[in-house]
Amino acid sequence: MDIGIIGLPESGKTTLLNALTRAQAQTGGYAAASRPNLGVLKVPDPRLDTLTVLMKSARTVQTEISFVDIPGQSPEMGRSQGFQGEYLLQVSQADALLLVLRAFRSPTQPEPDPARDLESIEMELTFADLGLIERRLQRLDASAKAARTTERERVARESALMGELKAALEAGTPLRALDLSSEVRKAILSFTFLTTKPLLLALNIGEEDLPQAEALVQRWQQRSVRYPCLALCSRLEEELAQLNPGEAGEFRISLGAPPSPAGALIRAAQQAAGLLTFFTTGTDESRAWTVPVGSTAPQAAGRIHSDMERGFIRAEVITYQDLIEAKTFAEARRRGTLRQEGKGYIVQEGDVLDILFNVSATERRQA
Repeated sequence: MDIGIIGLPESGKTTLLNALTRAQAQTGGYAAASRPNLGVLKVPDPRLDTLTVLMKSARTVQTEISFVDIPGQSPEMGRSQGFQGEYLLQVSQADALLLVLRAFRSPTQPEPDPARDLESIEMELTFADLGLIERRLQRLDASAKAARTTERERVARESALMGELKAALEAGTPLRALDLSSEVRKAILSFTFLTTKPLLLALNIGEEDLPQAEALVQRWQQRSVRYPCLALCSRLEEELAQLNPGEAGEFRISLGAPPSPAGALIRAAQQAAGLLTFFTTGTDESRAWTVPVGSTAPQAAGRIHSDMERGFIRAEVITYQDLIEAKTFAEARRRGTLRQEGKGYIVQEGDVLDILFNVSATERRQA
């Protein structure tokens, strides 16, 4: 999963990247020629740690989330110009967007107004999508004139759909908020509309506001319940990321700061993106995997290896909690909590899977 970090200039987004991933990206103002700053965060999951101990696994493999601090924001961003050029391309490639909103005071900047900044960025996202739709409508109009009857019907259907999407955007409704059928979502997937992407908010507060972080989030959510939100001090988090966990914990307590925001951010990102976590475990390794909500057992198996999906026979499934209570697969089988599931089984959050599959040597060579 790739999360693009966006925000107005000097909002603290590069500092947040460093804090989350221990990257060493250079912070500063607007830099139009800069490349994206990249960082990878291994997803902490206490369930995975418990499985490792229970099964005496030789190693633990966490899932990973990639963060991309997208540079190149013009100082004009937020003034109804719309995302353009290379910046638009980089934002469109992200699976989800983390919007950093400045809520800290600075002697070199005006009084913070995160609500205004959110409105500005939403406007930029909307304008980018409207521009894409308008260009598509122009192409459809041109092609309809020379199209055959059957092709003209397809063009008419797509034009009608684009018109509906345009009307929603002009009314201030992002496409992610529309109740679109799976067929329509599939049809517009290739357009990479920005307002279809999950959006998370990070209120970048000052150290003096840390004791009120939770209250700030609650007040913000009351004002805007559309997006998941968390409050953090990215400058402090960047400093804490350089300390060992014990020292960082003591420092947090002394400041009255909340726990590390990484876990909450990841959970919010996965939920917003419609992902769930399942596990595989044994003496060799315990590993966490993520798949879209609604994935079948064969699709989950394919996340592990394509051979497993092609040659899927069945899966042995148990919930995380049932396995912890049983302590072994043998005891879980005796209790009846380890069950056999076929190709139609929909994987649930926290499932532990053991996949039985068979792929012939011929199929392997062809693959």
